[in-house]
Amino acid sequence: MLITGREATSLVGLAGTRGRLAYEALRCGLAGEPVETPAAHLYDHARVVALAGRPTLTEVDLDERFPHGVFIARRSVHVDATFEEQAAVLAPRWRLGMVHPVMIRTRAQDHGAVPMLATVAGFVVAGADIIGAAATSDGTTTLRLQPPGPWFADARETRIPAGAGRPYVIRGWPSLGGHRDPAWGSAAWDGTVDRGAERRTLRPGPR
Repeated sequence: MLITGREATSLVGLAGTRGRLAYEALRCGLAGEPVETPAAHLYDHARVVALAGRPTLTEVDLDERFPHGVFIARRSVHVDATFEEQAAVLAPRWRLGMVHPVMIRTRAQDHGAVPMLATVAGFVVAGADIIGAAATSDGTTTLRLQPPGPWFADARETRIPAGAGRPYVIRGWPSLGGHRDPAWGSAAWDGTVDRGAERRTLRPGPR
């Protein structure tokens, strides 16, 4: 059965995700590609219900699955984009401060990589292994990414309630600067991601 984008957005809201964020989750392809008509974008009802019912990874789950830490990013990429297209959005222009890049490089050297989970409205849309971090001339950090290891298979269709408004969170590392674990990133992301690259990985939103 097909439902309208508005109905699909309402169903995604049952998972606690409402308004613009539910719209963005559908736009990222998490419930499949819509059937486009002149009046509306139509979504498969069963896939939308499955999206709303995805299991949630608790803090205990994250600590068990990622004993050396995990970088949880909030950036929009399409689930069906190639890894190269996703990495073009997920790698550049992070405001990580002075300490987190050093910790990323150290953890990657000690353990091979730092797992990254990219989320939209808490839903996992992509994964990567961070194998390095380099400062850029504009004061941001570019992450060196490679395709995720086998660990991503169990995390692909899950949801992580990471809170609102933060561009990233690093779970499982010591807290810094007075932040409680998980160690949150800067309080507000100013949109410095390459919007052109981001748009190229996305599809038109629901109607």
